Amino acid sequence: MDVAEVEALARRVEEAVEVVGLRAGALARSSGEWWEGPAADALRASVDTRRTRLVALADELAWLARSLRALASALRASADDGLGRAS
Repeated sequence: MDVAEVEALARRVEEAVEVVGLRAGALARSSGEWWEGPAADALRASVDTRRTRLVALADELAWLARSLRALASALRASADDGLGRAS
């Protein structure tokens, strides 16, 4: 895998972070606050759990994107060092 492929993968992961964040935000807005009763409580608990999991997923994806950016940077520096030694 070359630097361009790693950077492309990092971009795709960053896009996924945005999508997951939007989904988590949408869930927060649609929790059925006006609804009452045991079924409403169960729905809100389920929505809260799902939103919490989406936020955690977004955090993990953001970490992965940062790691991929760091890997691309290291690969680029390694390639530059290799070129420098050859000259």
